[in-house]
Amino acid sequence: MVGVRMFLNFRYCIGIAGKSQTLRKCEPMWYDEPMDDPAAFLTRLIDHPEGITSAQRQQLVTHLGRAPFSTALLVADPSLWGGFWHFDVIGPGYTLPAVELAVLRAVRLDQLWPAATTVEQFVDDLRQVIGHPQAALWWLRLIDQPCAVLAAPASQPGLATVVWYCATTDALHAGYRTAAAPLLLPQAAQGREAIRATAAPPPIAMDQAWLDDSLQQTSGGQPDSLSAALDREILRVRTGAGY
Repeated sequence: MVGVRMFLNFRYCIGIAGKSQTLRKCEPMWYDEPMDDPAAFLTRLIDHPEGITSAQRQQLVTHLGRAPFSTALLVADPSLWGGFWHFDVIGPGYTLPAVELAVLRAVRLDQLWPAATTVEQFVDDLRQVIGHPQAALWWLRLIDQPCAVLAAPASQPGLATVVWYCATTDALHAGYRTAAAPLLLPQAAQGREAIRATAAPPPIAMDQAWLDDSLQQTSGGQPDSLSAALDREILRVRTGAGY
């Protein structure tokens, strides 16, 4: 039996009976190949999730662990206005790199990272989540872009740390801590559906009203970049809006 590589990642088998050969479709499968095109790899996974192997899952996780956090400029959330950042006063229309905005959200708005957390420490925390032995992995299309989501138990009881990756930009686009149960994800997300986190309630009352304020700020028009559009949709996922 000889495997013939096909575009749709189905294995086609040639059966030899006497002098005749027949071509028949076998079970879906994945082929061991370098993930040199993350968008194509993740798109195939979304379209044919039943064929992924543990080795390819690890290949994807390894790639995510090396992906940078997006530095595309995003508009600061209204709840950050009036604060200082790099000796600037944050106000309406203030923009900053996505990774820096993620740190400010985690430290000042969610208040689930230490106040002195640096960008480097924050990104390192996210990489630890990606490599966590109990990390759950999902894949989906978000605004028609192939994305992956990872979550692992946080050090605080009842919380999970969540990381979002987009294959189109080949970058991380969000990192935050939230209640592990229930973990809000789009219904279209495929993959592992639970993480092994403690069932205890979060250690603090989680006031995330800033999410609604930020969504209202961006609801008036179209985002000016793919990164801004992804950011808005991830905020929507966090509020449970539309999912």
